Amino acid sequence: MGMFKQMKQMVGMVNQAPAMIDQARLLQQQAQAAQAAQAARQAQYGQAGRYGQAAQFGAQFGGMVPQPGIAEGDPRLAPIEGVTLADYARISKFAATHGLDLAGLGGYVASLGFDPQVYHRATEAWNARFKGDMALAAHYGGLYQEAQV
Repeated sequence: MGMFKQMKQMVGMVNQAPAMIDQARLLQQQAQAAQAAQAARQAQYGQAGRYGQAAQFGAQFGGMVPQPGIAEGDPRLAPIEGVTLADYARISKFAATHGLDLAGLGGYVASLGFDPQVYHRATEAWNARFKGDMALAAHYGGLYQEAQV
């Protein structure tokens, strides 16, 4: 690929960065709303709900209490072009908290070993995967909240 074509693509990515960051923030808000709704439902139904018996077992025997969400190994969590959902959440949080523009984001992802163009395609694919899948969006929101940046 020619140098000018690469530069043109980077300019396109720079122009799209604010929208990508806004979309990441919107997904975070949706995930937080879903988590709040789930917490409200669990509070309403108390320990007799879906995980009530497991919670009682865990309290009695010191075991871990299963958490609702997406199980490890779920095909929806498969990396896209080498970018895991945890990578996407951590990078999105870093970009949002550090006010990165698209050029800054490109430099940051490159410093992590990702090709900026590949990362851009992966973010578009992750966002497409979130559409209509609140469980996945909520899982992303949890990863975003836990991300240390």
